[in-house]
Amino acid sequence: MAVEFIGIGFFSFLMGSINNFIMQESKLQDIIDEKIEDLDIWLRRLDKSRTNKHLPRGLYENIKSYVEASFLLNYNLIQQNNS
Repeated sequence: MAVEFIGIGFFSFLMGSINNFIMQESKLQDIIDEKIEDLDIWLRRLDKSRTNKHLPRGLYENIKSYVEASFLLNYNLIQQNNS
C-alpha cells in the first residue's frame, strides 16, 4: 500500500509540473498574441495616416516578426534571471 501511495504522489507531482509548464507557455502565447494585435492596430492606423503611400506587406510582416521575437527574448531573459 505504501508503494501505491508513493506512486500516486509521484504521478500527481509529475502531472502538476507538466500542467504548470503548459499553462505558463499558454499565458506567454496569450500575452504575445495580445501585443501583436495591438501592434497590428497601430500599424494599420499608421498606414491610414499616410494618404499617398502604403506600408509594403513585407515590411509589415517583418515588423510583426521582430516584435514577437523581442517579446520572446525578453521573456526568456526574465526567466533566466529568476532562476
